[in-house]
Amino acid sequence: GVAGFYSPGHGRLFLWDVEGAHGGFHLEVAKHETTHLLNDLMARELALNLPTWFDEGSATYFSMFVAGAGPEPEDHPGAAAEVLGDLDLGKPMRSRELRSVPWESFHGREYSWGWAQVRFFRQHEKGGRWRALLEYLRTVSAGPVTDSEERRFTEAAGFKSSEALDAAWHAHLKATRTAERRYVGTSPEVLQRVA
Repeated sequence: GVAGFYSPGHGRLFLWDVEGAHGGFHLEVAKHETTHLLNDLMARELALNLPTWFDEGSATYFSMFVAGAGPEPEDHPGAAAEVLGDLDLGKPMRSRELRSVPWESFHGREYSWGWAQVRFFRQHEKGGRWRALLEYLRTVSAGPVTDSEERRFTEAAGFKSSEALDAAWHAHLKATRTAERRYVGTSPEVLQRVA
């Protein structure tokens, strides 16, 4: 009943709702697509190359933002559930693997793992590596992730190796799950809405 997309070629946001304005998921889609618009404007203004993992990951991340609720949005329940489920099953995505997925193959779990990577940069060490990530995005190249590209990314993240980065962002996600809240950083109110 709801759909939307951002067209960079037209510089326009398209949203429609055939079921009427019911809020909730409808608003989440609007915030997701609006983040794509803002990403495009930021990329043009700051001369950034935004890869798919960042564009879709940040759109998923900020789709849960509520004005006045705090500096960072609540966690996306669906993305958190998928990522934590993958971690529990011992099949996590590695950072390099995620960043190597081309656009035409970016259909499934990459959205959730993109959310997880953005979440790590926004919240790990109080977001201290966010600016370094944006600086890295000025020079990221399209296509497969080369060894030199991987070294530059891990340096931007503040790590000496890909293995150390993967261990840190996976542990960061696992550590924020509590017994009371099955999903990372998600309030009981949000879980009630999801249910």
